[in-house]
Amino acid sequence: MGTATLPASNKSWVDKLPIISHLKMSSGLQRGMLISGLVLTGLFLIAAIFAPLIAPFGFAQSGNANGDFPRRPPRAGNSSGAPPPAATTCSPAPSSARRPRSS
Repeated sequence: MGTATLPASNKSWVDKLPIISHLKMSSGLQRGMLISGLVLTGLFLIAAIFAPLIAPFGFAQSGNANGDFPRRPPRAGNSSGAPPPAATTCSPAPSSARRPRSS
């Protein structure tokens, strides 16, 4: 009884990478979504790598040579400081559009 051996694959290690193999198997909208996701991920990675060069201020910096940055207290209506939701300007439906109530 001999040992079983796996057949040698002619694919290079680059072709075996998950992203490359999925790119070759996809088509149409699926390929477009995969490529756009890879491009967006690449842009985020580039922005993260070069963030110290892009950012105008240091990490946790609270001021510059002119003094401290202005700080505003939270608004009274909301503890997070976010503005209150906008009031709705919708008027009620006209009486002809309403369904009669059933008793």
